[in-house]
Amino acid sequence: IHEGSHAIAAELVGGDVVDVHLWPGRNPYNGAFQLGWTRVRGVQGTGKRLFFLMAPRITDLALLGGYAVLRAVDSPDNDWAQLAIQVFATGLVVDFAKDIFLWNPHNDVIRFYAALGFDREWKRFPLRIVHAAASAGLGYLVWRGWRDLFAENDNGALMTSAPLISGSF
Repeated sequence: IHEGSHAIAAELVGGDVVDVHLWPGRNPYNGAFQLGWTRVRGVQGTGKRLFFLMAPRITDLALLGGYAVLRAVDSPDNDWAQLAIQVFATGLVVDFAKDIFLWNPHNDVIRFYAALGFDREWKRFPLRIVHAAASAGLGYLVWRGWRDLFAENDNGALMTSAPLISGSF
């Protein structure tokens, strides 16, 4: 989803996707170890570049918004479907939050900050705090989903001092 969001964003703003690498490794273009990369050509202009860099966060937020709606209407009614949705939402939160702790100049968020003029870490610090707060809020939302899913399957009781794996599913 992350690299695909970059690729779709590049196409939307008139760029050409040259390479999409979906697994971790050393990027041959910059020598940095990365979890994946999307190489594009022709993404011209600051606004288009910013959109390209933030596309995965936009996707994460849109999908987590859908997750929040499903939670609000208590859907789906199938426990296994809820479990799959919880795992998916957890991955989205991890993708959204992971950049808080990264300082590599090849990182999307660092490049986004630099394009906005936040070229030093002390300038980025307030933005990192906002990012961390948003990540914590999203993480709390997903944690509530996990708690409710397992509490619902444990005769309605919250597991406070129970073993890690208990109840029925």
